[in-house]
Amino acid sequence: MKKSHAFGLMLIAGLVLQAQTLWGAPSVVLTSERPMVGVPIAAVVDGDGVPAGTVVMKWFRGDTGGQFAATPIAQGDAYTPTESDYEHWIKVSATVDGGEFASAAFFFSKLPVFYLTTDDGLEPTAAKEEHTGTLRAQGNNEFAMLYDGACTIKVRGNSTSKLPKKPYKIKLDKKTDMFGFGKNKHWVLLANYYDESLMRNKLAYDFARDIGVLGMKSTWVDCVLNGAYIGCYQFCEHVRVGSERVNIYDWEDAAESVAGKFADSFGLTADEEDELTELLQTDLSWVTSDSVTYKGNTGKPSKLWKKYSADITGGYFFEFSHEYDEVSRFMTASGKLNIKTMVKSPEYLCSNETMFQYCQDYLQQYWDACTSPDGFAADRHYSELADFDSMVDYWLVMELFGNNDAGYKSRFAYKDQGGKLVFGPAWDFDWGVGSPVIRKEVIDSETGAVTYKPVSATGWKVSQNGSDNGITAGFYKEWADDPYFLTRLYERYWQVRERFAAILADGGLIDQYASLLAEAGAANEDMWKFRIGFSGDDGDVQGLKTYLAKRLVWLDKQFAAVPTLLASLRTSYSSLPYEAAPTLLPVAFANTTATGDGVETLAAAQPLQLHFPITDSQVARLDVVVNDIKAGSGPVPASRMVDLKIPLERLVTDGRLNCIQCNAYDMSGKLLGRNFALVRVDLYTICFHKCDGSDETGSQVLGVDETKRLLWKDSQLGWTRTGYTFEGWAETATGAVKYANGESVKDLAAAGKI
Repeated sequence: MKKSHAFGLMLIAGLVLQAQTLWGAPSVVLTSERPMVGVPIAAVVDGDGVPAGTVVMKWFRGDTGGQFAATPIAQGDAYTPTESDYEHWIKVSATVDGGEFASAAFFFSKLPVFYLTTDDGLEPTAAKEEHTGTLRAQGNNEFAMLYDGACTIKVRGNSTSKLPKKPYKIKLDKKTDMFGFGKNKHWVLLANYYDESLMRNKLAYDFARDIGVLGMKSTWVDCVLNGAYIGCYQFCEHVRVGSERVNIYDWEDAAESVAGKFADSFGLTADEEDELTELLQTDLSWVTSDSVTYKGNTGKPSKLWKKYSADITGGYFFEFSHEYDEVSRFMTASGKLNIKTMVKSPEYLCSNETMFQYCQDYLQQYWDACTSPDGFAADRHYSELADFDSMVDYWLVMELFGNNDAGYKSRFAYKDQGGKLVFGPAWDFDWGVGSPVIRKEVIDSETGAVTYKPVSATGWKVSQNGSDNGITAGFYKEWADDPYFLTRLYERYWQVRERFAAILADGGLIDQYASLLAEAGAANEDMWKFRIGFSGDDGDVQGLKTYLAKRLVWLDKQFAAVPTLLASLRTSYSSLPYEAAPTLLPVAFANTTATGDGVETLAAAQPLQLHFPITDSQVARLDVVVNDIKAGSGPVPASRMVDLKIPLERLVTDGRLNCIQCNAYDMSGKLLGRNFALVRVDLYTICFHKCDGSDETGSQVLGVDETKRLLWKDSQLGWTRTGYTFEGWAETATGAVKYANGESVKDLAAAGKI
């Protein structure tokens, strides 16, 4: 139940004050904008009409997050807060002869405090119902006063807007750099009602950003609305297009700029300019027609605005969600994959048929490629259409944190002009990471006591989602059906694993955040306890930490090797469940060595030699893809043996694995089977320097198992020096000859000789 604890609000120079006074009467002013433990706060009386007599300041502490109890804590012109004051109202009463004539109060917290006041005095309750008001952001020991000015506030979210603790969208009167997150007007206050640890979203957003996925910056604040404490919130960047957010070309900003230039050219009033801006934002036909007509005036955007762009290949921000409730939306269908796409920006993209169709065609080709046997659609691999690293990292964030919600909503991607589709930002994790909301209620048959059973930390949370008819919106499973994607996923997991493990380690981020939020989390629980609360052995902080620890153990086993990962992720719900067919489509290597876990090693600087001994007479054609490049395609010869050489330049030689995929087809083009192999190219590079005062250098690439003669200076490097005879190579510029001219070497790098 929400507790009541309201006071009248007055804003005075200095701290935000909950003050009891009359207009023109004396008031109490506090001298600090950032109350801190151990730092005295002075109170002075301001104004006329102070009663005759000696003024005595009396200090009181209210109950945690609640009304003032008559609990005196000090007397005098100043008070020094202590840790026991956290999450309490502190009131100072100005008295004469024991009678109060003015007072002020503030909410004391380890966190910054946001004092929101609506002009109509009403609490926003309905989604998207906007209220005008003010925000004053009280600092703490880390931040000074952050903002003091006008704003609008409204309830945000879909299902979360119906919960008791409301999330809010705030628009400031001016662009402001809040907490160093960059200047912007648009911010959100996430309620995290279901997330009783209060930290799932922040942990996920920060980790995503750490590994290269766009993640919104955020921190925690305590909030007071119309004089009433309403809990601990996560103050966060709003997911939107902007230079500090989703940094792509902004068509809506472009419409505003064009309207401004049009207004300047034709002498429009400010109101007319605003009206034209709205017209151009809701009807984007001007982008491709290069024409704007308003009240009898016609202008060409390309002439009016020097920065005008007619490049419609980007500036698009998408959400893939079953909610499907934006103005501009469309569906794509590829194999068993149906994706509901909403255009978040520009909101009215559907008003320009050319731009709208471009987006539909682009995404259709991308999903077609993702669901095809070889990753190609119309001769373009999906990695040509989308940023491959963002796909891998986005998948990892969702599965590492077990984000159940991400199977069907809150999945974002964006495309800039001339660029690829990029997945992100990571968003909305309060239903993931073993959240209390997905715990199963257990009622004791004898006592009736209710407990909530933790959900399993094992299993894939988004990558095996399906439905009874096999038609789903879960694209993660399509990605996971490609051995090349899984190969990079496997390597990336072990690259970032320790960073993830550090989050839940003793003394790691969870412990640090639990300490920071100890008092605010307890006060929030006192007001909004959902199921298990914030702290304690059975609280959500411990539950979160335990869940992630168990999940990491399980994930380590799944990522033991690429074949293990492929088998674990296989699901019948995908369009083409991957199943290797080594009997139908055997792969043999002529110049590699098996090194375990299904990996072959090429340890010589020479082409990779493959053999495919095809015995099944149905196989008429063989296609081979190396990583994301087509390496060969053609009919199977009468000998039934297909030989293929892959040049080194088509292989990655930086220590990563190469994924060699082959697909077999019959005469009609029907897919008969698939197989893949993994190859690591183990090479090193010898660098040569002429050592004659010039910067001239050369290099030679060798395999670790290769015995080969070092380059000759004259015939292979073309180096000459008048008056000198070349005798060989030294290891330093002034050293003696270590390797004679024409000497053969083997694996100098491993031997530590280079």
